[in-house]
Order: sequence, then structure tokens, then C-alpha cells
Amino acid sequence: MIPQDVQITPDLVVVLWGIVQSLLFEYVPGVAPWFEKQGDVEKRAIQALGVLVVALLVFVGGCAGLYNSEACTTNGVLQVGAVWFVAMVGNQTTHSVFKKQAKTS
Repeated sequence: MIPQDVQITPDLVVVLWGIVQSLLFEYVPGVAPWFEKQGDVEKRAIQALGVLVVALLVFVGGCAGLYNSEACTTNGVLQVGAVWFVAMVGNQTTHSVFKKQAKTS
């Protein structure tokens, strides 16, 4: 249950997605093995692209008037960039903290 004083904002959704996405690529059967086969550069690109897609969807949703936002302004564009950056920090931190340890023989 979410405490009453916590507001689920579009920005929070993007940041939470960055964290959840990292866990999905690490632990979900079918996804994790595919992701593990990717090279380091590809992994970073996939993570960044996934968070960027959600950030852009939030931006477009604000422009479409789905929620109260100043998305379609210069400040809105800058905010999307800042939120994407924070979400990527959360994504990579989660990846570092929860990364499965390689099995040793």
C-alpha cells in the first residue's frame, strides 16, 4: 500500500521503470539469458534505450494532456532529459547491486 503523502508522478514512473528494467534483465527467465549474451556496449545501449522509450512516452502523454504537465515546453524537454539521467543512474546502480554473481566451478 502506498502512503497517502507519496504521489506517483510521471517522473517517478520513469525512475521506477529504470530500476525494474534492470531487475527484469537480470532475473526474468527468457529475458536474462538473452541479455547476458549481449556485449557490454549492447547491454548499456539496451538499458538506455528502454528507459528513454518510457521517458519519451511520459513526455508524449504530457503533451497529449493525459495528465497535468508542462511537457511541451523547453522546460519539459529539459525535465525529460534530467529524469532520463536520474533513471539511468537508478538503473545502473540497481544492476551493480543486484547483479548475479558468476558461478565458479
